[in-house]
Amino acid sequence: MNEAYLPLVMEEAGEVLQAIGKIQRFGVDNFWASEGCTNREALALEIGDLMEVIDRLGLPPEMIEAGRVRKRERLEKYAPEIWKP
Repeated sequence: MNEAYLPLVMEEAGEVLQAIGKIQRFGVDNFWASEGCTNREALALEIGDLMEVIDRLGLPPEMIEAGRVRKRERLEKYAPEIWKP
């Protein structure tokens, strides 16, 4: 694992949280002239940034996929109202 990327993962995860907060506060399609995009677009870009630094950590892809499968199972069981395969 490339631990040098851990601070970047934390930073990008925080930026994803901030983008979600803006959506909750101002709405998903609110346009920010200073950013040149909507909150939806900003969230997508921040998730892309986060995914890139996660990939660079060098974690085993099969473990990441196992985590995704586990999350899908939990969503289906504990949050059926939002679960959409």
